[in-house]
Amino acid sequence: MSLFIKVTFLTVLMASLAVMSSADALPNLEAAEKVPTSITCDVSPREVNLGLDVTVSGGITPFIEVPVTLTFIRPDGISFQRFTWTDVGAWGSYYSYTFTPDMEGAWRVYASWPGNDNYYGATSEVVNFTVLPPITRTKIYISLPRSEVTVGDILEVSGKLVAVINGSEVPIRGVSVIVRFNPPSQVWGQPITKSASTGDDGTFSLTFKPNAVGNWSVSASWEGNKTFTYCSASKQFTVLERKFPWVEVVGGVVAVVAAVLTVRFLQRRRGA
Repeated sequence: MSLFIKVTFLTVLMASLAVMSSADALPNLEAAEKVPTSITCDVSPREVNLGLDVTVSGGITPFIEVPVTLTFIRPDGISFQRFTWTDVGAWGSYYSYTFTPDMEGAWRVYASWPGNDNYYGATSEVVNFTVLPPITRTKIYISLPRSEVTVGDILEVSGKLVAVINGSEVPIRGVSVIVRFNPPSQVWGQPITKSASTGDDGTFSLTFKPNAVGNWSVSASWEGNKTFTYCSASKQFTVLERKFPWVEVVGGVVAVVAAVLTVRFLQRRRGA
C-alpha cells in the first residue's frame, strides 16, 4: 500500500471517529443545559381552628423566580390547587401563601413546579396539618388617660375584652387579663406584671406608678381557651423627670420674708 493511500485512510478514519464522538456528546450537552431543582413545603401552624388561616411556605433551589402549584387534599379526599410565585431575595428564593381551610379534619398539601427550558421541575414532600373545631375570635382594647406622666405619678390603665361574633362585639366577663409594663431599654429590670378581672361589661382597670424616666410600653393580653382565641394590645407612654417647682418655692420665700418684715414692723411700732 502506497504512502498516499495510507495517509488518506488514516485521515478518513480520524474524521469518522471525530464525527462519532461529536454525535455521542450531543445528548450529554443537551442534558447539561437543564439544571436540577428542589422545592420545600411547610405549614404554620400545624394545628388550626376552623375559620382561621394557615400559611404554606417554602423555598426553591437554585434561586429562581418560578410559578409554584400548591395541591391541597381535604379530609374527604377531594383535592384542589392554588398558585403562587417564588420571590428571589438576598437569602434565597421563597414563596408564601395564606389559606383558610373550610373543613375539620386531617389535611395534606405539597408544592410543585413543572420546570422550564433551563431547569427541571420538582415536587416537595407531603405535609400534614389538622383543622380543629371552630373557635371564636377575641379582641382586647387598652387605653391611657394621657401619653406623658411624671415619675412617681399614678397612671390609670383601662381596657375592654370582647368576643367578635357575627361582626358584633360581645363582652367577656369574669376572666383575668394580664397587664405588663415594660421599662425603658436603658433601665435594667424585668417587665412588671399585674392582673385585672373583667366586669360584666368586659371592662377592666388598674393603676401603676412608674419609677423610671424614659419611654415605657404597656400591654394587655388574654390567653383565651378552647372556645376563644388569644388576643393582645399595647400602648406607649413617656415618663418625665419630676422638676423642682422653683416658682412655688420662690413665691413661698417671698411670702415668708414679707411676713417676717411685717411682724418686725409691728413689733417696732409697739416698742415705740
